[in-house]
Amino acid sequence: MVLIDEPGMREKISNFLFFAGLALVLYLIVNVVHLIWYIADPEGFWGFAYFTELLRVGFLVVVIFLFALFLIFVFFGMLISSFKNGFKRADFFKLLGMLACVLIMPFVNYLYSNGISLYITKKLADKYEYLERTENLVNRGEILEACKYAEKAFNKEVNRTPISSFFFLSKLYSNTRFDKAQRLTTRYGAFISYAHCLKNSGSSGQAEELYKQAITLSNSDLLQEQKASFLSFPLLALAELNLQKGEYYKAEQYFEELEELHEGLAVDDIYYQINGRMLFSDRALRVGDFSKSARINMETLRMYENSGLNTDSRYYLGLLLVAALTEMHMNRFESVHDL
Repeated sequence: MVLIDEPGMREKISNFLFFAGLALVLYLIVNVVHLIWYIADPEGFWGFAYFTELLRVGFLVVVIFLFALFLIFVFFGMLISSFKNGFKRADFFKLLGMLACVLIMPFVNYLYSNGISLYITKKLADKYEYLERTENLVNRGEILEACKYAEKAFNKEVNRTPISSFFFLSKLYSNTRFDKAQRLTTRYGAFISYAHCLKNSGSSGQAEELYKQAITLSNSDLLQEQKASFLSFPLLALAELNLQKGEYYKAEQYFEELEELHEGLAVDDIYYQINGRMLFSDRALRVGDFSKSARINMETLRMYENSGLNTDSRYYLGLLLVAALTEMHMNRFESVHDL
């Protein structure tokens, strides 16, 4: 008969449970880090700074959660013990107060010391983020670099691979409606940025196709609340492209679609819309349609005023002068007086 070394077996079981628990903790940590990396999607120095800030927040939440879990077990253990050995109300409220204090104070302290930093470094999906960076490079004369950057961002979005089930937290988060909308917004931004660069480099055919794809993305159910804002830029770009190619009828069609979205535009869209509208105002002047030009100029001026932008700027003064001049040309002196 073989005797089992019970102390040795207990030690093996204890070691197994320890290493299994350690592996589980490491697995959870890896998942948390991957989730934070997925959310931050860092790019460049500030992107990495945002990632590290989120990482700090993430680990703080994990530590508080684990500590809270520990205290809950202690709490219920003490509660059971109290029922067995006699219930003491003072001990109960003491433990309850300690639990609340431990949970609330670290969080309040963190927000107090890091709240401003967290606010400054936070990153929400911005549909014009890629476009603004591309435009900055183009404005500096670095067109090749701008196109490389835009193409890289475009390829990154097009070639995104599904998240492995190993990273279950990221997988779960990626299936939320919120994240799907965020990813769609980022994809939209990459499309219009690359299309904008292609348009500036003379590849109008490819640019037109990408703008049309951006319109398709804008019509997604996930973006319905901001549909007008998302549709505005590609519609304007397509109108400009067709205007440049001399296809005036198609350009006017896109412009008419754009005008229907006037009420749903966001502040971020205003400058792009104004610049595009000025092209159509100029086009109307060139063909002798002064009435249409005057109407567009007045609508553009009102759009700027209603957006809450700075009315003391030179930009606003320029819009005011253009509107006044076209109104004077139409002999609408009362309208000029109101301006």
